[in-house]
Amino acid sequence: MRRFSSGWPMTVAIVPALILTTCGQGGSGTSSDNGNATTNDSKMTNVPGAVTELPPRSRKLTGHFEIRPAQPGDRFVFSGGSGGACLVTQYPAVPKRCNQHSECALPSANMGVNAASYCLPDKPGQGGTVPPAGAGTCWIKPSDGFCLKPVGVGQHDTTPQDTTSLAAAGMRKWRVLTCLNGAANACRTGARTPNEVQHQVGDVYTAP
Repeated sequence: MRRFSSGWPMTVAIVPALILTTCGQGGSGTSSDNGNATTNDSKMTNVPGAVTELPPRSRKLTGHFEIRPAQPGDRFVFSGGSGGACLVTQYPAVPKRCNQHSECALPSANMGVNAASYCLPDKPGQGGTVPPAGAGTCWIKPSDGFCLKPVGVGQHDTTPQDTTSLAAAGMRKWRVLTCLNGAANACRTGARTPNEVQHQVGDVYTAP
């Protein structure tokens, strides 16, 4: 299976007013990432890939991502190459429009350690602030078990997670949300300026 292609044009950089701590703190919850990247002269990007079932028809989902030097046309930050990614699912099942992370709530059941909620753009390919003029919907990270962080340069897969109970509650749409440290620990603590952290979201996968 081909997981990545050069450039991945169908992704979106995320730059909220208070820069999102991806896979950590969103509208609800806290984070526990310990990335240690420092700003340097390398242009890097963290590219979200596909969500897949492993094994097929198991409802165990994994997300693919790649931290690599930026290619011409890629969004990038100057980074030592430390970052991570999480699988996030749309909640509620009937999409809720939002402007900021604080408008998105966590469900009362099936949530684990460091669950968090986010307001994310509807479609890959949208850029700018997140999300402008109600152009986003609410998504959640059910727990840190849906994340892989911190990791370095290379292709990575989040640990497969059983989503049976979440699917029963209507949560069937998933995507990969990535973070790349431009400043030390920016993915964990947030960043003061957009050039200190990079976030991108991948295509939406709808589970059967």
